[in-house]
Amino acid sequence: MKLKASYLKPFSISEEMKKKFNENELRNMISLFRQMTNGEFYVMDYARQKLILEDLPTPISVGYSRKLVQSEGLNFYRRILKKNELEWLHRLNKAAHDVFHSCPEHQRKKIEFYYSLNTETINQRELVLYHKLVPYQLCLNGNMWLGLCASSLSPFQDTYGKAVIVNIEAKKKYNFDGKEFKLSKDIVLSQEELNILKWMVNDFSAKEMCDLLMISRTHFFRKTQQLYKKLDAKSPTGAVHKAHLMKII
Repeated sequence: MKLKASYLKPFSISEEMKKKFNENELRNMISLFRQMTNGEFYVMDYARQKLILEDLPTPISVGYSRKLVQSEGLNFYRRILKKNELEWLHRLNKAAHDVFHSCPEHQRKKIEFYYSLNTETINQRELVLYHKLVPYQLCLNGNMWLGLCASSLSPFQDTYGKAVIVNIEAKKKYNFDGKEFKLSKDIVLSQEELNILKWMVNDFSAKEMCDLLMISRTHFFRKTQQLYKKLDAKSPTGAVHKAHLMKII
């Protein structure tokens, strides 16, 4: 199965757009990001169906050579994803494409995509990779030409198979249900719940949080379970991750 479909086809770039694009400048920017954040970045070139990598190793390569990754382009995913996960990625791409093009053009550079994939390394070891993708360069017709992607090993196993789109300008969030993205209802957290999340970020213990809230451990347990339910999480790390994902904290 190849990552090519009616919604994901190579397309030509106008000479005017090519003049605006400087690949060396883009590589320098990626290198700077890596120095500042210790993250791994690459670029999805949707026009030419290829990946632009600054260097390897990166999480996305999962042990394969840079030459192989770049020669196969987006179809490299066939090597690192099992059939059911590749099918899931197809549905995700199609649904994300539909949401992206349903937004006004002036909002499209303010859209962020978050998703996690269960990949397989060259040594057949399974890894959950967390991705964040943002539009870097749009075509004159509003299509995404280049997408800047940050990739890292996810410490949260329960995030696999989840995807979120955030339209920053419109202040809208969409959750992927396996088939399509649905506009999510606003998650309303009390000030107490927001404080608990912030304390979790700073590694406060349950006892410290109970003392700050002046409540019993039993009462605190009920509050955290309610918080997890609102965020669709199962643990403190999962709750913090989801809150960051949805721009709550």
